[in-house]
Amino acid sequence: MLKSEKPDNLRGIGINCSEPDVVDEFGTVMKANFPELTLICYPNTGETWTNNAGEWEVESSQWGGTRADLASYVPKWLEVGFKWIGGCCRVEPKDISKIANIVKNNTEQ
Repeated sequence: MLKSEKPDNLRGIGINCSEPDVVDEFGTVMKANFPELTLICYPNTGETWTNNAGEWEVESSQWGGTRADLASYVPKWLEVGFKWIGGCCRVEPKDISKIANIVKNNTEQ
């Protein structure tokens, strides 16, 4: 269905604010079905948001789980074919710097 609905002017496809361990599977499936599209990913750090009060109040809610090292995923994402790699929730400038260094070193080879 997705192939039949794809607009002719679509140039890229991506995944945003997802756990980093699902990014490569998404990319593999998209690359197999849409090899002409640029792959983009902006994952979060893999932590989960727990809302204890039933409302979106920071004081009564919290982040939990284990924070992923996004940089450790980047070589696989590059291998899959991702061209734009960034970050979403809880990703910090230091994470983006690590990602940028890996991408730079990979493209210089």
